[in-house]
Amino acid sequence: MLQNENNKKVNTETIRRSLVKNSYVYKAPVVTPLLTEEHKLDRVEWAREHLTDNWSKTIFSDEASFWVDDCHVSRWVPYGQKYSKPREKFPPKLHVWAAISMKGVFGPTIWRENMDGELYTDILNYNWGDIQHTFRYTTNWRFQKDGDSSIAARKRSTSLCNIRCGSCFGHPIPPI
Repeated sequence: MLQNENNKKVNTETIRRSLVKNSYVYKAPVVTPLLTEEHKLDRVEWAREHLTDNWSKTIFSDEASFWVDDCHVSRWVPYGQKYSKPREKFPPKLHVWAAISMKGVFGPTIWRENMDGELYTDILNYNWGDIQHTFRYTTNWRFQKDGDSSIAARKRSTSLCNIRCGSCFGHPIPPI
C-alpha cells in the first residue's frame, strides 16, 4: 500500500495492473553475453592442457569490480522501448582482490582507485606473508593469475612472484 502527501492510499497491485494495461513492462537493462564462442573454446583448450596439474599446489587469484550506481536496476518502461541509462565515463566503484587454494583463502583486499601494475604489486606484497606461511612446506607451488591483459600488471606480478617463489606462474587462464 502506497500513500502520498495527501494521505491517499493506493494498492501497489493496482499501480502494476494500470502500468500493464498501458503497455508498460518491468525489465532490467539489456545484458550482453559474457563469453563468446572463441572465449569458450580458449577456456576448454586451457582446461585440457592442465588436466594433470597438481591443483593442491596452486593458488588462484582474481579481482572484481562492483559499480556503486543504479544502472542495473529494473524499471517500468513502455512496451517495445529500449531501456538504457547513460552513466558517467568512470562511475564510482569498489574493487576486491582475493586468492584461493586447497589450503585456504588469501585476502580479500578492497580498494577504490583503478588497478595498475603498482597497485597490483602492493596487493601481492600485502598478502604475500600469508601465502608464504601457508605454502612454507610445499615445493614447486604456483600462483595462477587471471587472464589480465594489462601488460604493466602482468610484468610486475610476474617479476614479483619469480623473485619470491621461483617460477611459480602457470599459464594465465584465457581472458574474457
